[in-house]
Amino acid sequence: MIFLSTTEQTHQQDLERLKSLRYMDDDFMMVCLADNFEGVELIRGLF
Repeated sequence: MIFLSTTEQTHQQDLERLKSLRYMDDDFMMVCLADNFEGVELIRGLF
C-alpha cells in the first residue's frame, strides 16, 4: 500500500479532475483564456 502526503493526495485529486475536463468546458476555458486575447482570437477564427 502506498501512503501519500496530504499535498500529494491533493495533487493526485487535481490531476484526476483535470483528466475529466475538455477544452470546451466553460471552467477550463475561463482559466486558460483569462487575459489571453490572442488565444481568444485564435479560437474565434476557427469557427
